[in-house]
Amino acid sequence: MNSIRTFEENPLEGIFVLPGGFFQDEVCFREVKLHPTTGKVEELLGDSSNSPFLASAITTLLTHCIERIGPITDITPEIVRNLLIGDRDYLVLKLRQITIGDK
Repeated sequence: MNSIRTFEENPLEGIFVLPGGFFQDEVCFREVKLHPTTGKVEELLGDSSNSPFLASAITTLLTHCIERIGPITDITPEIVRNLLIGDRDYLVLKLRQITIGDK
C-alpha cells in the first residue's frame, strides 16, 4: 500500500505546497518554507535589474528566500533553476503574499 503524505499550507509560518514538486534522486518534495524578502535581497535584485533576463532575477530572489524544500536546506541557484516554471511562479506569488500581504 502506497502512503501519500499530504501537507497543509501555513502562510503565517511561510509553509507552502508546490503544485508540481521538486524531484531529487527520484523523490518528489512538495513542502517549501519561505521567508519574506529582506533589504539584502532587495539590494541583490537592484543589482540584477540591469539584466535583460527576468528569470535570472527570479532565481536570485527565490535562492535567498527559500529556507527549505522538503529536507533540503542548502538552496542553490541550480536547485531553483530546476524547479518547474509553474512552481517558480507559484513561489513568487506566495513570497509576495508573506512579504506585503494579500492585497
